[in-house]
Amino acid sequence: MRPGDAVMYADLGYHSAQYAMDWPRERRGVRVERLVIPEPATRQAVLDAYAAALSATPRLRLLLLTHMNNRTGLVLPVRQIVAMARARGVDVIVDAAHSWGQLDFTIADLDADFGVFSLHKWMGAPLGSGFLYIRRDRLADIDPAYADQSHPADDIRSRVHSGTRDVAPVLAVDAALPRRCSPPLSTSTTSRRRCGDSPRQVPAGGAHERGRALTGNGLPAVPIWGR
Repeated sequence: MRPGDAVMYADLGYHSAQYAMDWPRERRGVRVERLVIPEPATRQAVLDAYAAALSATPRLRLLLLTHMNNRTGLVLPVRQIVAMARARGVDVIVDAAHSWGQLDFTIADLDADFGVFSLHKWMGAPLGSGFLYIRRDRLADIDPAYADQSHPADDIRSRVHSGTRDVAPVLAVDAALPRRCSPPLSTSTTSRRRCGDSPRQVPAGGAHERGRALTGNGLPAVPIWGR
């Protein structure tokens, strides 16, 4: 992004996600636009609000969408908004931290190039567990974090460098998912569909293998049914 370009998020977006979207203002001189979700937030009203905002911001480069809002429970029609944004050359990152484990969807259903997912919320895994999704053909558009050289440039792990990490929360995912998917904790088809088999080991290299999110060297990965 260049000075004068814009990023956008909605007023109901998660607070720390809003902070992250504010960051480029100081780093790169971009404008930060804040969209107000209309009330009543009908499907058509929301789509119209995003269409108007995209049209009014020709230099918009990045849009944050909160799939399921943590304040009101509002669920955005993400796929339709992504399509509108893509038609205008706008990248979309989806915050699905609260929808993962609550709603019946796959990453492919969202059709976004970028997404962040939590496992410590509605999947019941320990704090600190979650994953980043980057569509394979977009990996080269994301710089390695802090000039990381511990993984190859074509490996998604170079985009999430975290130094020496606490592996316990990630290792516990293997135990959390079956509990989340078994009665009586699971009361919806969402959890059963989402969990499937136990987490598997993922070979090194690549942004993802058959839709599995990488979580680190030799650590389990969560089957995410994406692409």
